[in-house]
Amino acid sequence: MDPWLAFRDEIGSKLPEYVIGETYSSHDGGPRCIIYPPDDLRTHSSDWTVVGCLSLLAPVYFIYGLERERQTKVRRYKVSFETPPPHMSLPAKIIARTIEASFGASALPRAVANTPVQLFVGNLAPPKTTLFHALFTDEPETIP
Repeated sequence: MDPWLAFRDEIGSKLPEYVIGETYSSHDGGPRCIIYPPDDLRTHSSDWTVVGCLSLLAPVYFIYGLERERQTKVRRYKVSFETPPPHMSLPAKIIARTIEASFGASALPRAVANTPVQLFVGNLAPPKTTLFHALFTDEPETIP
């Protein structure tokens, strides 16, 4: 846990105005660091959160986003593998650079992450499972 905690401290020092969260579930393929925008960067209609995943199974990481509509009371996120919006691109770059420096991992390209795999991963079964699910998590939308 020490390398992960040092990584989290470094992210917090580089993004002091953002809220930093994490998941380190025993059923996932690795830990995830979640960057929530400060209130002044949220829009009245939606929130966009950046998630950085580090695989314990291969020396790779992946950055993705979660968008939540703020106008609904239900806290439901939509997963996005697209480039983050401008106000969240800096946190995405900082997570990527810090994972690379801290753990020596390389970014998993989006096209490769979406490759179907013939594996059962958590609650997912083929043909719905992808390399992303196998290396990182079968529940990318579930965050604290």
